[in-house]
Amino acid sequence: MIALGSSERKSTVLQGPFLGPRPFEDNELDRKFFFERDQEAADVLDLLLRSRLVVLYGPSGVGKTSLMNAGVFPKLKDRRLEPVPIDFGLVRSRLGVSTGSSVTDCLLQQELIRQIGTRKCAPKPPTDPLKTPDLWSFLRQLDYGSGMVLVFDDFEELFGISQVEQAREFLRLLGCIVSNRVPPEHILAADRQLAAVEAGSKRQAELIELARGSVDIPVRVVICVQESFLPQVQQLQTFIPNVLKTSYRLQPFTQEEAESVILFSLQARNSGISKEDAVRFSKSAIKSIVDFLGARNERVTPDLTSNLQISRPVDPTELQILCQSIFHEALRRNRTPFLYSASLLARLYKRQRLIKTEDLRGETGMRRLLDRYYVQSLRLLPALRLGHNPQGWTPSLSNLLLFNLPRIAMARFCENGLILPNRRNTQVQEVAESQFGVNRSDLDTFVDRRFLVRRDARPGTFFYELASESLAEMLRRFLRRRRSLRNVMVLPLILTCVLLLQFLGWDIGTSEILLPRVPATLHSPIAKYISWRGRPVDLAFAGLAELSLRDVSFNGSKFTNAIMNGAILEGFQANQSMFTGANLESSIIDGSDFISAKLDKTKLSGATFNNSTLSKVNFANSSLKDIKFLSSNLYDSDFTQVISPTGEAPHKVVEFNNSNWWLSKGWDEAARWHFYRQFELRSYVGSVQYEKDYSTRCHNIRTGTTAVDRAAFVVTLAWFILVNGGDLEEAQSYIDQARTLGKDSGGKALDVELSASIEEYQAQMFLRKGNDKAARDLYEWLISGREWPVAAEWRYRYAIVLQHLGEKGAGDMKKSASKDFVFTPTYEQVLFEWDYPPTNNIGRTERCKLPPELESQRKR
Repeated sequence: MIALGSSERKSTVLQGPFLGPRPFEDNELDRKFFFERDQEAADVLDLLLRSRLVVLYGPSGVGKTSLMNAGVFPKLKDRRLEPVPIDFGLVRSRLGVSTGSSVTDCLLQQELIRQIGTRKCAPKPPTDPLKTPDLWSFLRQLDYGSGMVLVFDDFEELFGISQVEQAREFLRLLGCIVSNRVPPEHILAADRQLAAVEAGSKRQAELIELARGSVDIPVRVVICVQESFLPQVQQLQTFIPNVLKTSYRLQPFTQEEAESVILFSLQARNSGISKEDAVRFSKSAIKSIVDFLGARNERVTPDLTSNLQISRPVDPTELQILCQSIFHEALRRNRTPFLYSASLLARLYKRQRLIKTEDLRGETGMRRLLDRYYVQSLRLLPALRLGHNPQGWTPSLSNLLLFNLPRIAMARFCENGLILPNRRNTQVQEVAESQFGVNRSDLDTFVDRRFLVRRDARPGTFFYELASESLAEMLRRFLRRRRSLRNVMVLPLILTCVLLLQFLGWDIGTSEILLPRVPATLHSPIAKYISWRGRPVDLAFAGLAELSLRDVSFNGSKFTNAIMNGAILEGFQANQSMFTGANLESSIIDGSDFISAKLDKTKLSGATFNNSTLSKVNFANSSLKDIKFLSSNLYDSDFTQVISPTGEAPHKVVEFNNSNWWLSKGWDEAARWHFYRQFELRSYVGSVQYEKDYSTRCHNIRTGTTAVDRAAFVVTLAWFILVNGGDLEEAQSYIDQARTLGKDSGGKALDVELSASIEEYQAQMFLRKGNDKAARDLYEWLISGREWPVAAEWRYRYAIVLQHLGEKGAGDMKKSASKDFVFTPTYEQVLFEWDYPPTNNIGRTERCKLPPELESQRKR
């Protein structure tokens, strides 16, 4: 039996042996309740002792972190190997808002060095990580005992890091570490320094070892990654040869293992406390729990060597949550029993907490316990609080005039902000506050109590997500059941009210479920009600033919595979929405916004987009025929591999009247040349959409809060005029204003990267005006700068300058931009190659007026 100290005994009495969604940690108390993973821990340890790299993978929530913390780490310490856990989720969060190399170009390695340098095995880390040249050199300088094991948890986060070059450099050095190789640059440096070092000195011996590549760093590496990311890990062969040669898949619990976990956890808890406080589960109850959880799991591993039926595996996270809920119900029995019976009252009198099968209330009762975990987590927050929430006085369901409802705000945040149809979502703290009305103190409560939500610290803010993918799936199932129950109970009543209100002629609003089922005259009022509720809608596979919507916002919604033939959408907003596979044939879309929407694989035959904003819209693989874009903004929209159902060339069945088609991408050279001859560049400047976008940018300038923001908005307006064929003198004046606003009173740039961007726009201006020599000199200075990141667009436009001047290197520079930066040119080829020298530009009688304080600042 396990003996518990007084403090541990009090903790287990109150909290119990089941940890819920949080992983087991590397401490004595957690290890006492960590069962049925001894063989897995021994296998991982054996692999580590035989290899310098082990890839540990498995489904999300299977317990990879717990296995390392409570199973493998103690065994490593017994062999004097220091485990160093590195949370790649935290690494990515710290780099998430970084803009690149404004300070140094090795921010990723700095963060890794910071986490490693806090361990006991590194008593003498560099005081300033900026002075450490790279990760390999830092590990070589450490003071080791027998060795160290780097455990990269959540390694899949590496594939989402925006600093691609830094990630590649890290992977290259990691390959040298696990292969016990000296990086080539260190070998070359050692060769150069040998000639200047005194013969026979200690330094000479060190340099000779480096030059021979015989330096041994006693470091082993464990990569913990979700199995869905194994293809990405396999692609790391370039940096880490045979990366998956030594790998280990962590399986969910079998039903026998799950039963043992429950039994041993209760025995360990009951052995250290009094008999009156003991809680026991009957064998039949344990089997019912395991059978229920196994039936929920769709992941079944077939056994090809046996004819026996394979039992379904059990998700460890769900096991911990359900057992924790049942355990807490047992502790509360002396106050509120959850099954009133004579036998139960007799057990209550004797204070013997024994959970039997009938106490679980079957599958329904256990499912309700899992659902109740989410509901009870919300009850950590008060139902009512005086004052308004962080949304200010924005009217919403959770924010009324004199008081707010924290539980409802947190529920909206979890249900609408933190889960997507197939994965978890991440939200920044400012969005949680401003959009969902969740107080920062409420978020702290959830994070500190380890219910539902985990937090990642980032420079200046925090990012939040659900604690595990298992929790996300539990929440999805809960929402589906609640939605189904609501439909069954409420839909008939709502339909009756709809018919009654339609008969009476009232303006009504109801849920999105009714939208495809009511007459077209009711579409707009119903949709406005949905929009007022402020949450995305799911209209996938819905029949929305002849849908009629006006002035409605469905941002972030789902219209996948919806039938929207003949729809009329005016003033419609569907930013960041999904239309994949939808049918929009013969639809009229007027004055609508589809920013960052996905219209890939969509049928658009006969559709018309008029005065619409289609920035960053994905039309890839869509079917186009007689589609018209009239006075629309197509900045960075993607038409890759679009097709025509009649077999014609797609660019011959598309019209771009008064639209800035040259800002789109995905068209081949023949298509761009056809558009250049068919739709003149100057036409967009006179369109309604141009005026709308121009006014929006002027509004941004007037509402900018900092000098850097104002300068950025001013130069963005200059770029907008420049690339759309507007007045070049007007654009030049805004570039000059931005340059002035972006400097302090001493003439120093307030932001180095913004200053570089302003000068790049100036180089574009020289190129547009035909002053190629000035453009070349400015691009040479920008490309050679190390204080700011060099964009692929800069290299491409620099290549165009060299092409105009007849100088060598233009082709190589274009290839460099396309290959190294995975860059697809949009407007560059048209504006700076074919439309050269530039066409006459349309002047404007009125220009964007700066606020008085900005105007006076510019003049000074």
